[in-house]
Order: sequence, then C-alpha cells, then structure tokens
Amino acid sequence: MKPVSRFDKAREEFHARLCREVLLIDSDHVASNADSNDPVSKKIALGLAKKLGATSVNWVAGQTLEKFFVDACTVFVRTTFADLAHLRPGKWTVASSSEREMDITGFEQYSHLRRIRRLSEEYPQLRTTLGDNLDVKPDIVVFREPRDDEEINKHSFLVRNSDTPLASLLKSCTALPTLHASISCCWAMGDGGADNLRSEALNLLRYRKGHSPHLMVITAEPNPERLATICFGTGEIDCIYHFALPELSAASRKIRYSPYRATFEKLIEGDRLRDISDLPLDLAV
Repeated sequence: MKPVSRFDKAREEFHARLCREVLLIDSDHVASNADSNDPVSKKIALGLAKKLGATSVNWVAGQTLEKFFVDACTVFVRTTFADLAHLRPGKWTVASSSEREMDITGFEQYSHLRRIRRLSEEYPQLRTTLGDNLDVKPDIVVFREPRDDEEINKHSFLVRNSDTPLASLLKSCTALPTLHASISCCWAMGDGGADNLRSEALNLLRYRKGHSPHLMVITAEPNPERLATICFGTGEIDCIYHFALPELSAASRKIRYSPYRATFEKLIEGDRLRDISDLPLDLAV
C-alpha cells in the first residue's frame, strides 16, 4: 500500500468537511455548486459531488455556503503551508475574513492608503474619483511579520538599523506585516464573478508600494466555460485553483459535448488551472 502524504491527508479532510457543510445534493439531484439553469453544470457538478462522497440534504442560503467554503479553505491553506516552514522560514499568519477584520491598509505595502482614505473623507470629490477601489477585503490573507535585528543577525552580523533604514523586513523600520498572498474564495462563478475577481486583483496590484503579493483564487465552479472566463488571460491573477481538479476532470470526461472537454484541457495545459493541493507549494515560491 502506498503511503499517504500529509498533503493528501489534508486534502481528504478538506473534502470531507466540504461534504458535511457545503457540497450537498438536493432532492432534485442538483449539487450545491451547480447552476440549476445549466444542464451541463448540473451534470458535471453531480458527478463531482458523488465522486467526493456528498450526501443528499437541503442546504442553507448561498451566502452561508460561501462562508463555510472560505473557512474550509483557510484551514487547508494554514495546515499545509505550515508544513513548508523549512522552505519558507519566517513568522507567518494565515487568516480569513471571518476570523479578523480585513483591511489592506494594515499591511506594509498598502499602509499609505490610510492617508488617501482620510483625504477622501475630507474631500468627497476625491472619493468620487477613486470610487470604492481602496476597500479591498480579501477572503484569506497570508502575511509575514517583520523581524528584529537580533533574529536577522542570529548566525552572523548582517545588518544594523543605519544600514537598511527602510527595509520592510526590519521591525525597526515598520511594525506592519507584509502581505504575502491574497486568496479569493469563489464557491461558484455566477454572472460577473470573473470581473469582480479581476477587479480586486488589479486594485491590489495598482495600489501597492513595493512587493506584490500572490493573487490567487480557489473555486468549486464545475462548468469549464465558466472557469475559462477567469482562467484565460494573464496579468491580474497568479493562478486559479480548483478544490477538486482530478475529480472534476473525471466528471468532465463523461460529458459528450466535446467543446467543454477541450476547454477544460486548455485550461490545464495552459497552466491556468491547478488543484488546491498545488497552492501551498506555489505559496512557498
């Protein structure tokens, strides 16, 4: 028997939790991540749900499903990324929007936006120009705390405050953590979902000063064409991660309509769609 890796175990626990809380099948045999008006979406989602062991129950409102999905993704990312500390040493935190108030101005790259916000409150015409672009609130954040001189000089005398007075890694230069990754969780794409995800990613790129964070999306969308709306193209988002890519691939192969299968294969071959188990390894880059 082949040994089970820690990531495989974390993935199994992630799916088991989703099948208890989010990935459900109703009395009409429609999975909770399917578009009830799309026959292809319903067929793929049902096959995927059955493959993962989902049960038939009535589910709660969609907004609650999104929250459960964010919570499950947070636990998976936190557990697996912690196992990679030997590749990415440092003081890391993985937090979700349900655990803490998300405000990007609390991170070193975006702290300057606080002044802009105050000015826009004082001068409403500035707010009209900027809109709500400054109010980005990621579902999950991964950030690194700054370190003091003693830790950096642990093995040899490398730096002193006067040498690097503006380095964001030094606690003497900034008390704010550095945003390493912003992860959006999208249970199902829906109309306009891709545009919202791109807009949030572009704002994080546009308004940063310094290091650009990883910009990632985790989704349970079953329809390959809906996935394509966010996967095609580059520049805004690093990569899209499906919560069960091999299982989705198996379910998609049963669809007779070949363009759906072709689209799905393009997304994978074009390196725009990966499995959630790839995400922690990409975070360690």
